[in-house]
Amino acid sequence: MSKEHHSTMYRRIFLSLFMCASLLGALLVAGCVNWPTTQTTNVANTSSVTAVQTDRGLLLILEAVYFDFNSAHLNPSAMTVIDEIANMIQSYPNSHIAIDGYTDNTGTERYNLHLSTERAESVKAALVQRNIAADRITAQGFGPDNPIADNTSTEGRQRNRRVEIFILKPIDIPTQKEKED
Repeated sequence: MSKEHHSTMYRRIFLSLFMCASLLGALLVAGCVNWPTTQTTNVANTSSVTAVQTDRGLLLILEAVYFDFNSAHLNPSAMTVIDEIANMIQSYPNSHIAIDGYTDNTGTERYNLHLSTERAESVKAALVQRNIAADRITAQGFGPDNPIADNTSTEGRQRNRRVEIFILKPIDIPTQKEKED
C-alpha cells in the first residue's frame, strides 16, 4: 500500500471515531441510549458500527467487511473498531456478550455456516485479548441466515457479511445461597 493510501485510511478511522463520540452524545441527549442508566457507551452509529437497543440488549452490528476474503482472519483495520467495542463492553461488567456471525449466500450453506462461526470466534478471540473474560462471551455462526440486504447485488452481499455483537441485559438469577434462604 502506498503512503497516501495509509494516510487516507488513518483519516477515515479518526473520522469514524470522532463520529462515534458525536453520535453517542446525540443518542444520549435524545434518550435513545439509556440502558443501563448508570453507565454510558462509547460507540454509536458510524459507517462501521451500528448500535441499536433491543429487547435482548444493546446490539452492535459490524457491517463493514473486516475479514480477508474467504477467511476468518481479522484485517488490521478492524482492530480500531474492536478496541472501541471492547471499551464499551467493559462498561457493562455484569452482562454477557453474544457474537453472531453471518455470511452472504455465495458458496454452500455448510461452508458459510463454518466460515461465519470462525469469524464470530475470531472476534471473540480479539475481545478476549482485550481483557474481556471468555466465559462472558458466546460465539455462533448463522451462515447466510437473516440477511439484512438483498444478496443479488455486490453491495447487498457485502452488508450481509457481518458480525453482530449483543451486550445482553443482565438477568437476575438467584444464587444457590439465595435459593436456600
